[in-house]
Amino acid sequence: FFPNSNLCFSIISLLLHDGVHDVTWAYISLDCTVLEWNGYRAQVVPTKYVFLNGTTIQTNQFSVTEHLRHVNPGGGRGLPGVFFFYEISPLHVEIVEEYQRGWVHFFTSVCAVVGGVVTLMGVLDQFLHSRNTAGSAQLVR
Repeated sequence: FFPNSNLCFSIISLLLHDGVHDVTWAYISLDCTVLEWNGYRAQVVPTKYVFLNGTTIQTNQFSVTEHLRHVNPGGGRGLPGVFFFYEISPLHVEIVEEYQRGWVHFFTSVCAVVGGVVTLMGVLDQFLHSRNTAGSAQLVR
């Protein structure tokens, strides 16, 4: 079966269009002298952009990978050929523009973090001090 098979192919371009961007795979071709299993996987993640003025754009992000495996006749590793897998992610990405916050917000956030760390260290110090005092009181008895 394999030696008599002609698996030559060439794809000039494969275009995925999401309404905003065009994604084109480059020229794909298979060497006819080598028996290969070629798998092309396109993963699509639905994406929503929300701008400051309230405009939204529904689009997709694409990820394309190529898998290549040499197939020996009778090797049990599959048939030579070209396979395309198209996967749509069940999750979506939402990108929202926000107003840039000023230095006052940054300074307030830093003070909140520093105050939280100081409070936590004070509680930890009080716990360790009371534990140490209770341990030394038992030694005196």
